[in-house]
Amino acid sequence: PYCILGGICVPHAPEEASPAGPLRKIVVLTQPPWGVNYHFLIDALSRFMWVKEQLPKVSKDPRAFFHTGMVSSAAQEWARLIGIETSTKASRLLDGWWTAKVVLFPPSNGCANKKRGAEPFAVAAMQRVVALSMKAEFVAAPTFAGSSPK
Repeated sequence: PYCILGGICVPHAPEEASPAGPLRKIVVLTQPPWGVNYHFLIDALSRFMWVKEQLPKVSKDPRAFFHTGMVSSAAQEWARLIGIETSTKASRLLDGWWTAKVVLFPPSNGCANKKRGAEPFAVAAMQRVVALSMKAEFVAAPTFAGSSPK
């Protein structure tokens, strides 16, 4: 079953016919197409870095939930790496249709197909946070022959 922190358990995240909630606070990180690893990491989780910097109280609020479009064990691991306290047994990650008393929408990422994509700050911040959470040394990505840093 799909259980969120606080005990609401359903066979899977609610479908459009029956929204779950209301929760106290949901931060919407999901950007289409949800459920795809790349978009979960680069689009959804990079938006959390903005929340962490601009709304630190929200990012640390144990009653805040994060709609990421993925709730798998791998998604839980990635979320923990960047600072969201969550687990498969007490998930703060959501997918499906929910209602909340307060809903926050951080700025969206531009479409990578239009040569924009996630904000460089967000991706670099994620890289630093993941490296620190793994107790690894942060090293800037190398440049390759024929490429130029932007």
